[in-house]
Amino acid sequence: MYTNQKGFTPTPNRKFKTRIAAPDVRSVRGFTLIEILIAMAIVAILSAGVLVGLNPVRANARDARRISDLRQVQTGLELYFSKNGQYPAAVGTGSSNWIQLKSDLANAGIGVPTIPQDPNPGASYEYGIDSSQSSYVLKALLETPDQSFNDD
Repeated sequence: MYTNQKGFTPTPNRKFKTRIAAPDVRSVRGFTLIEILIAMAIVAILSAGVLVGLNPVRANARDARRISDLRQVQTGLELYFSKNGQYPAAVGTGSSNWIQLKSDLANAGIGVPTIPQDPNPGASYEYGIDSSQSSYVLKALLETPDQSFNDD
């Protein structure tokens, strides 16, 4: 039945019995719905804890920005004083003075195109001046009772 050809080694025709076993349903195991829900609950609790822990850090960062903003305005006011011999007049009270100050510094030709706003949308800085226009007060409401900001 086999021919002896050069370079060909005949092999007997055997029938190999190979058994392919179906996977055992009990050995194939995934995560159950309860395990997934528990894992999601743990992740949610941990992320909520991190967000709550970051709030004081964010408040300190906003306070530091407020102090930096007021220092920039202070520099602008000193430039205005050097050019005009007095500080800008304050019209009204509270935040309306800040709006007027923005306009005065922007139109003074001292290189101050705008002044910053409070990081909180509902809050505003305030500007006040004495009657002789020789001294002023800048006011910002800080969120943290940190004593290190009191001297700034």
